[in-house]
Amino acid sequence: MKCSPRRLIFTLTLVWLSIAANSVDAQQITVTPDRADGVYAIGETVKWKIEWKGDAAPPANARYTIKSGGLKEVGQGDLKFDGNVAQVETKFDAPNTILVDVTYDAGGKESHAVGGAVADPLKIEPASPPPDDFDAFWKSKIQELEKVAPDPRLSKGDAEKDGVDYYRITLDNIRGTHINGQLARPSAAPDNKFPALLIVQWAGVYPLQKKWVTDRAADGWLALNILPHDLPIDKPDSFYKEQYAGPLKNYWTIGNDDRDKSYYLRMYLSCYRAVDYLRSRDDWDGKTLVVMGTSQGGQQTLMIAGLHPEGITAALPFLPAACDMLAPEIGRASGFPNWYVQTWGGRDPNKVHETSRYYDPINFARKIKCPVLIGCGLRDDLAPPSSVLAAANVIASPKEVIILPKAGHQDELGTQAAYNERCYGAWLPALREGKPPPIAPLTSSSLAGMTAEQDRQRMMELLNIKQLRRGPDGNPSSPNAANSDESKASPPGMTLPDPLKLESGEAVTTPAMWFDRRRPEIVELFDREIYGRVPKNVPAVKWEVVATSHEEQAGVAVVTKQLVGHVDNSTCPQISVDIRMKLTVPAKATAPVPVVMEFSFVPRRPMGATTRSAPPPGFGASSGPTWQQQVIARGWGYALLVATSIQGDNGAELNRGIIGLTNKSVPRQPDDWGALRAWAWGASRALDYLETDKSVDAKRVAIEGLSRYGKAALVTMAYDSRFAVGFIGSSGAGGAKLLRRTFGEQVENLASTAEYHWFCGNFLKYAGPLTPADLPVDAHELIGLCAPRPVFISAGSPKVEGNWIDARGMFLAAVAAEPVYRLLGKRGLGTGEQPAIETGLLDGEIAWRQHSGGHTTGPNWPTFLDYAARYFEGPAR
Repeated sequence: MKCSPRRLIFTLTLVWLSIAANSVDAQQITVTPDRADGVYAIGETVKWKIEWKGDAAPPANARYTIKSGGLKEVGQGDLKFDGNVAQVETKFDAPNTILVDVTYDAGGKESHAVGGAVADPLKIEPASPPPDDFDAFWKSKIQELEKVAPDPRLSKGDAEKDGVDYYRITLDNIRGTHINGQLARPSAAPDNKFPALLIVQWAGVYPLQKKWVTDRAADGWLALNILPHDLPIDKPDSFYKEQYAGPLKNYWTIGNDDRDKSYYLRMYLSCYRAVDYLRSRDDWDGKTLVVMGTSQGGQQTLMIAGLHPEGITAALPFLPAACDMLAPEIGRASGFPNWYVQTWGGRDPNKVHETSRYYDPINFARKIKCPVLIGCGLRDDLAPPSSVLAAANVIASPKEVIILPKAGHQDELGTQAAYNERCYGAWLPALREGKPPPIAPLTSSSLAGMTAEQDRQRMMELLNIKQLRRGPDGNPSSPNAANSDESKASPPGMTLPDPLKLESGEAVTTPAMWFDRRRPEIVELFDREIYGRVPKNVPAVKWEVVATSHEEQAGVAVVTKQLVGHVDNSTCPQISVDIRMKLTVPAKATAPVPVVMEFSFVPRRPMGATTRSAPPPGFGASSGPTWQQQVIARGWGYALLVATSIQGDNGAELNRGIIGLTNKSVPRQPDDWGALRAWAWGASRALDYLETDKSVDAKRVAIEGLSRYGKAALVTMAYDSRFAVGFIGSSGAGGAKLLRRTFGEQVENLASTAEYHWFCGNFLKYAGPLTPADLPVDAHELIGLCAPRPVFISAGSPKVEGNWIDARGMFLAAVAAEPVYRLLGKRGLGTGEQPAIETGLLDGEIAWRQHSGGHTTGPNWPTFLDYAARYFEGPAR
């Protein structure tokens, strides 16, 4: 196979490094997964379609083998065709790849067809860490190289291309060896300067072709292409065949049991010297130096980008070989040259394996600082996708990962086109002009771009849920209307979990037992079954004041800061999360002030606005001063936190926001956090900032929200004990309402495509096949997690707001939470009798008031502020 003049993403051309399985055009059987991109989540089932393309009947002797990680056989059998199609199913139980290899007789010759798939590709980890003295070893080798003068020798040749100068070049290398290559640059005045491109070669023993550098020079590059061997670059083919049959036979195994004698030592140092040489040239622009290569060239690209991190502007490794050399120890395939099994000839396997750690590209990739464009093919068995992805996942610098579902190690039928388009159509042109590379989001539709319905269906498959029950309708005139008859609200035999009984059955009798034993049990259950777990690797947030304004509100001079919390996205640069918050405090305050933080539906007005904003349609309105003006009039401050700047309010956005960033766009696992927990996390990060602002008394911060953000406010109070008071507005199901009650909104509604993303995947189970009665916790325990801090629960009138939020269900949850507060020496509502509308229960640390308005907290703000003043005005509690 010949490379086109435009391509430098070279592929192995030697027969001894190709396999029939990747010759797509020669296959009479095709193997394809049911998802076009080949990307799945852990637990998902892959349905493989094995199709016979021949004119005759399908072969009777076709067999399949399933290889986990491209190596470990986990299944095999005979294929049974129905017509021309057979099916095989596999399932992922961990981040990994699967290769399905079909063998069959085609005209008396055994043929192969393969298909590949991957689960959670950005979570595949290397098999082993680097050696403890990895850095010291390579530092000593660089020192050895630096003792040898490079002594560059150039001889000009015919470029065979207008406007390009061409040279053969030789540099001296360690231990009397040499680096041979070719250099090309645009023909120009001597003082012109160009971006530099180092091109390193794939495996084999062969000459270099001029066009590999002259084509790049015609594009404006100072291009250097080096041979991996100490050989002339332009001898006849017969010369290279003799070398490969003689001294360079299986060169990749030479010295593979001794780190100081490995054949790769001089090869790797050749790249290091080539970078230094380009940087020393007067015609280099002093800014841009890119390295690229495929297969063994990709191996060298990763290596040099990590060994010379300050010298490389960008690295473009494609199908990098030799990655994850110890992967067979954990049942995965390693990349060519597979040193793990190259132990023949009396080599000590332990020495071979240990030596491989010093040359594994993954251990260099950990040190890369420049942007990286890396690609793998799911059908590749020379640079197995698991090995390439393990390398990609240790790269901490900005990167773009291209997963090619139909590609092997050869570019048969254009299967590698997606990488080539990004490399030549986007990255190289930008880099040539001195611009940052245009890092794009992951192109796989499984990693980005699923609809809410598709994502929810994926989670259902993960949980083996065949069907979810339909929830009731909010329209009272609907035949499927939600129940609003209180006599039918409590299912027969309904009992609530006891918040003061350990899972062992032991009663909780002291505050210490609550905090040390029972509370962690309840948190674990909410984490696992309802709201999801916050991952341990959530990136840090750095807050920035982007604007400050001085204005007047309700006759009071105030200072308003517009803030942005920049979330560190270095591990996934294609996703940006900037948390937006507006903080307003009295300008003339003589001491730090209490603050009320609200989960804001939308930015209320453009920056600096001070007038009233209309509530969302259907949410009701109140006359008089806005709540913000009421807060300022008390001498307090307020903060508006834009929840959707933390995490989008849509299942289709779970691949973005803080959830998508932390997961690197990989779909969620069943106990991964949902939007409610993410919004609560964002409120905690906002409080982190308030703790640093000298105008704010961070020990007197209240959290408030309405409707879905009422749910979020309650979750925030439950999980972050730093918030002093909670104002929970009409939160309903998923918030303060008991989920076991058959009244208004139900669990089945929360599991719909409009709301499922608020919760973790496991929550779907309780809408089928389980029921709300199977829930291990309920809303009264969520309120209990807030104890001993005060919580004000707000609702509107059923005649105006409707019955959907189930005000009585929230009241009963508050009643059931009271034992926790009493245990901790605080007061609850003090009664089980629900008071009349506009009559508050305000004497305890659990407070209740139902106003006569609609779906709004507006009418309850004055009462809440009086309530909060008991805790804010005076010593902090």
